[in-house]
Amino acid sequence: MDRRFLALFALTTTLLVLAAAAGSSAASGGGLLAGAAATALGLPALLGLIALARIVYLDGKASAARREGRRS
Repeated sequence: MDRRFLALFALTTTLLVLAAAAGSSAASGGGLLAGAAATALGLPALLGLIALARIVYLDGKASAARREGRRS
């Protein structure tokens, strides 16, 4: 695996955990600051998940194209 992919995966996972913790705090009466923190952490985490899905999809597509090229 590419180191950049692993770094993005680690960062996205960390952001997801922090966003979940902030969201839980906001849901249990943490106030506006906890809600803002959940949003501020959740948006980059969502973008990271989208980027990871795109990377995996494109890598799989390239791998399939290489396999098909070898069979011809």
